[in-house]
Amino acid sequence: MIGTKIDNLEVVAVISEEGWFGKVYKVKDHYDNHEKAIKIFRTEKGTEEETRFKTENDILHKLQPHENIIMPLSEILTFNQYIYYVLELADYNLRNYIVCKQDLPITKRLEIFNQICEGLKHAHSKQIVHRDLHECNVLIKLHDQTDIAKLTDFGKARDFLFPSATAPCTIWGNLATTAPEIISQVTNVSSLFPQQASVDFFSLGIILSSLFQLLSPFFSGGIFVLYEIADQKGIYLPKTSLVEKGSFYKYCIDYFEKNLSKYLEVTIPTGEMLNDKINELIREMSEPDFSRRLCNFDEIQSRVRTLIDATKHV
Repeated sequence: MIGTKIDNLEVVAVISEEGWFGKVYKVKDHYDNHEKAIKIFRTEKGTEEETRFKTENDILHKLQPHENIIMPLSEILTFNQYIYYVLELADYNLRNYIVCKQDLPITKRLEIFNQICEGLKHAHSKQIVHRDLHECNVLIKLHDQTDIAKLTDFGKARDFLFPSATAPCTIWGNLATTAPEIISQVTNVSSLFPQQASVDFFSLGIILSSLFQLLSPFFSGGIFVLYEIADQKGIYLPKTSLVEKGSFYKYCIDYFEKNLSKYLEVTIPTGEMLNDKINELIREMSEPDFSRRLCNFDEIQSRVRTLIDATKHV
């Protein structure tokens, strides 16, 4: 693919091969001599997924302008066998950023997290739930010595104003950041906005933890264990009753409460009180029971700003 020319764009590097709908490449635009990104649809996904690929582009346009959401630079375009659209180019995904910036100040980490909250809050204000938040779907763009976080990859997002166009299968998202209500399928495509929005807050808690750890705190192993347990119990989630799903959901909550915290707990050499406050916020956002989960941007961001102020006195 490197060297391929698509219209006035020349592919110069692979950025990501993990997207739900397609691969993302860095390209050079020979029209204005700028570097950009393009997302190319994987044709093997079929016509239904192609429709959703186009809907993802619509969602990105709907969310503009916002500094903390990646900017689409085109509508859907076609060229020979390619279906694609153009995006602004970022410098890192969050995972690589954390690895490359190991000496990043605590204040900066919290500011990045606050920016992620700003982008997600804007999406929620438009009745859009991301549903696939993790380290690789947050990008960092360096601009005039400022690091700006930008949400990307809305391929599994749901637009509650147009649900018929964006309601995929019951299971969605990266397994590593999947909340218990999704595993047990008590939250599904017919759920109300608040129920599905709570999934994004669960992922926010994991992202906050990952900002302070080089090793990902993702809880992927536990998820596969839970599916094995469901199989052992003879629970076939796609066809089981809501009562049985509810029972399995309670089991999932108990399992997460016993095992999740050790993956998310972070140790920050900033003084015991500040460390405890950060871990407390992580725990409340990644609460396994969505009815008790912290799902309030105003409170989260207020506490983050308090933590930022506190770091100045450490």
